[in-house]
Amino acid sequence: MLRVIAGKYKGKHLYTTCIENARPTLSRGRQVVFDMLASIIGLGSNTFSGMCVIDCFAGTGALGIEAASRGASEVIFIEKSKNNCNTIRKNATFLEEKVNVINSDLFRLPQGKIIRGSVDLVFIDPPYNQNLANSCLKRILNNGWLRDSALLVLETESEADNPKCSGYLHEEKTRTVSRSKFIILRAISRS
Repeated sequence: MLRVIAGKYKGKHLYTTCIENARPTLSRGRQVVFDMLASIIGLGSNTFSGMCVIDCFAGTGALGIEAASRGASEVIFIEKSKNNCNTIRKNATFLEEKVNVINSDLFRLPQGKIIRGSVDLVFIDPPYNQNLANSCLKRILNNGWLRDSALLVLETESEADNPKCSGYLHEEKTRTVSRSKFIILRAISRS
């Protein structure tokens, strides 16, 4: 069973039963991701205070819930599996923060579901071995959800090439943990 690893919900159990085609980011990977983010943001224990976070291909919702535990004020989960959405809702019952679970494929998400320019941090964990990284990044950039300097965390299989960053993304850090590679990108203003 997964657990929240830090913050005000530390130790809370997360359900993983009934997860379809999901590969939850394990504790070690989540710890590495959040350590990397903390070193970039550099705000101490309230690193994610007040942030709006999107967890794409959310699966169990572990990454978004971890961000809420560390201070994010709003988490939006995007997941195409109805069963996985039900698991996310079950996992998020203890959250005091604003939660929105959207049952949709990222590539079919209707415009207007997320407020333009409101998002500070996006987790993107598409299925491995399907070469979706560049398509996901393009979709997120084209939706206009990101604030200037928003951060994106992309999880891919360790042997995958890093995505081709457009002129609107800058690669901040990359780290490999077991079979997973975590790439942190910063959005660059389009204006």
